[in-house]
Amino acid sequence: MSKQDRKPTDEEWIDFFQGKSSEEAYIRLKSLMEQGEADEVMERLFETQFSADQESAVKVDSAESFAKLQEKMEPKHERNAKRLPYKWIAFAASLALLLALGIIFQLKEDASVMQFSSGGMEIRKVTLPDGSEVTLNANSNISYTEEEGKRAVLLSGEAFFDVARNEKVPFVITVRHTEVTVLGTSFNVKAINSEETVVSVRSGKVQVDNGNHQMVLVQNEQAISSALALHKSEANEHNTSWMQKRLVYDSVPLELIFMDIESWYGINIISDTTIDTIPYTASVNLDKGLDVFLQNLSISENINFTISRDNVSLSKK
Repeated sequence: MSKQDRKPTDEEWIDFFQGKSSEEAYIRLKSLMEQGEADEVMERLFETQFSADQESAVKVDSAESFAKLQEKMEPKHERNAKRLPYKWIAFAASLALLLALGIIFQLKEDASVMQFSSGGMEIRKVTLPDGSEVTLNANSNISYTEEEGKRAVLLSGEAFFDVARNEKVPFVITVRHTEVTVLGTSFNVKAINSEETVVSVRSGKVQVDNGNHQMVLVQNEQAISSALALHKSEANEHNTSWMQKRLVYDSVPLELIFMDIESWYGINIISDTTIDTIPYTASVNLDKGLDVFLQNLSISENINFTISRDNVSLSKK
């Protein structure tokens, strides 16, 4: 059996999603992934590792792998190519969450970690053991643990937090390169398919730290955090409209809107810069479905669309 015909091992798939594959292995596994060959692997990893270990004690190492995961997945010669399909970025992000928590590779006896996740087109509300309430946007994940004098949360995706006040035990959220520390407040954190994390405060006060800079946010302020920069501005009043299953945009580039649509419906939108840069104003009712969004977009912006399985291709008329 040739090397090309041999079925990849789970370890080879994990290396691929961690960005550790050789260039030859990356090209081969990416081709298999696009043919649907990784679906079974994805399900097995989560069933045998995540499900079995979610009640186990684990060691929380770092969320740094998540911050650079999408970049690491693609070798330098493909960095400028169109982004990978959303479901694979979502899976890789979830895998990074598990790896950062040590769920797959490292166990620890004295730190119980709780896991919560939401599915596609699902908004899920959960109450943490400390009484804090969390609303998860679609295809999002959090872990929660109480250790070393703090309440620690690791987030991938987007969530709204209403944190129970406890001055002696701060509530710390890690998402990519950004750390958000609070005592008791309500705020939104968004990190979906982008290098940036947006933190917007509805009430109270939070501290945002990207490893290089820190700032404090109060009610109606937001920060946009990346690996190199941290900027404060007035919060967008529509940042939490997703909690009512509605997305509101005012002259927002379509590329950013597509990220939200991909995340909610679990699809991959294929377009080009002539479409991505179009400023778009709309109020999107997520309950009405993907077809309605695409039809409205087609009419208002003269865009053709075709749907093939999980892919939506867009082109100018």
